[in-house]
Amino acid sequence: MSCDALIILSLNMNWKHADLAAILQTTDAHIILVQEPSKVPLVPSCSDTDPDGIAIYGTVKHSLWETYLPPFQTPYPHVVTFVKKMILPLFTISTIDCFASYHSLGLSFTHLDFSFHLLNFYHHVTDKTPNLSHLLHTHIDDAIPTILCGDFNTHSCSWSPPNISPSLWLDSLELWLDNHSFFSTVPEHTIT
Repeated sequence: MSCDALIILSLNMNWKHADLAAILQTTDAHIILVQEPSKVPLVPSCSDTDPDGIAIYGTVKHSLWETYLPPFQTPYPHVVTFVKKMILPLFTISTIDCFASYHSLGLSFTHLDFSFHLLNFYHHVTDKTPNLSHLLHTHIDDAIPTILCGDFNTHSCSWSPPNISPSLWLDSLELWLDNHSFFSTVPEHTIT
């Protein structure tokens, strides 16, 4: 397999464990960026004060995939990136620390003298209040090809179905996307 034939999939799993496990087992994708990944209880961490232990959560573990999670346990990460183990020898992969939060994860992929960044973002809107500051204050190196995937929980005349009012924070997001020369591959009039 050459690195010019990578298949990258981005999807929101709405916390569904069985569905995510099925996708990991059956997809032809090489990289999957997941928003709202499954969250299942693992063996509790030992505690001197709580005989039941401290609850620990995780997502799907699959033998064909390497899992990349943000370094956050509270709140539980809203993103995870899976890279098929068969392509790992082709790349040096590192975390982009300035893009790591519970709702974002950036990975840098390097193959010989070529690098690209893959950013996985979930816009966690709470009580109709946007949470875009981490994204909008992230420096994007325009010299490095960058793919931004995710669930932006944002309505726009550019991509939303007709007759849906634009989100109040749309102008800020679209300005940031334009300033970094991102262009959308989302089909017109679809839910993102």
